[in-house]
Amino acid sequence: MDTNQELESTYGVFPEKQGYRGEISFEAEKIIQLSLKFHKEFDTRWKEEKRHLASYHNENHIQATIEAATQLINKAFSGEMDPLGLREDFQKWNQENSNAQITESEFLEAVCLAFSMHDLGNIAYGLKVDEKGVLQPDYLDGYTAKGAEERSIQIAREIIEKSGLDEEKKRRYLPLIEYLINQTVFKPQKPSQEDKNKSFYIFVQVVDQIGGNLFNHQKTDEIVFGLIEESVFEKGGFEFNPYRSFNFVNLRLPDLVGDEKADMIFNAFEKEKPSMIDVKNEQITIKPEDFKGVNLFELFGLKNE
Repeated sequence: MDTNQELESTYGVFPEKQGYRGEISFEAEKIIQLSLKFHKEFDTRWKEEKRHLASYHNENHIQATIEAATQLINKAFSGEMDPLGLREDFQKWNQENSNAQITESEFLEAVCLAFSMHDLGNIAYGLKVDEKGVLQPDYLDGYTAKGAEERSIQIAREIIEKSGLDEEKKRRYLPLIEYLINQTVFKPQKPSQEDKNKSFYIFVQVVDQIGGNLFNHQKTDEIVFGLIEESVFEKGGFEFNPYRSFNFVNLRLPDLVGDEKADMIFNAFEKEKPSMIDVKNEQITIKPEDFKGVNLFELFGLKNE
C-alpha cells in the first residue's frame, strides 16, 4: 500500500497533494492531510448547509501558508536568501529552548505542522471521538476569529499527542508549534519593536497574511469576499475599506517588513508584485442581510470580469 492509499484508508479521500512539502515524514504528512480534511469538511458545511457564498479560512488558505513557509525556509537554509533572518531566529529559538531543540532537518516539518493546524480554532471548539473511535472536530456554527488561536493550540496539542509521531519529536515539536500558532494573531497596525524582536514573529505574519494570499489559487475577489463574509456573520456586521482589502498584499507587506525588504520577499516567494486593483477607497459597512441578493462587485465598485 503506498502513502496515498494508506492516508485514504486511514482518514478518507484528501485534496490532491501539491508536491511542496519535501522531506516530511509520513506521520507528519497524515497530520497535515487530516487538518486539510477538517477544513474542507467545514467549508462544505459553510457553503452547502449555511448557504454562504465564500470563505477565507479554508483548506486553500492552509495549503497556501504551508507552501509559502516552505519556500522561505528552503531559501534561507540553502543560503540562497534569508530576508527575514530565519536562520538567526532558529538559532535563537534553540538557545532559549535547550530542552526542546529542533534540528535544521526537522524545522520545516515542525513549521508545516504548525501552519496546517493554525486555523483549526476558527472552525472548531475542540476535538471529540466519534462512535467509531475516530478523531473529529466539534465544529463551530460559523467561522469565528475570537479566541481562535487558543482553540487552535489546544486542538494541535491533542492531534500531536494522539498522532503516530515519534514521542521524542512530540516533546520537542509541541513548544514550537504552540508558539508559532500564537504568533498568527492579526494586529492591523504596524508591528511594534517588541513584536519584531520575537523569534519568527515577522516570518509567521508574512507567511499567514502575505503568503496565504499569494500562494492561494483562488481569485482575489473570492479571497476577499470570503474573509468579509466570515467577519460579517461572526460580528453581525463589518466595516472595512475595499481598496485596502483588495490591495492588502501590496499595502500590508511594507508595514511588516519595510519597503526594501518587501521586494526581497516577492523575490523569495518567486512571485510578481500584484497589480493594484481600482476599487472604492472608502469605509463600507455591510450586514448579514445585505448578502441577500446583493451584487458584491457593484457594492465594492469592482468590475465583474
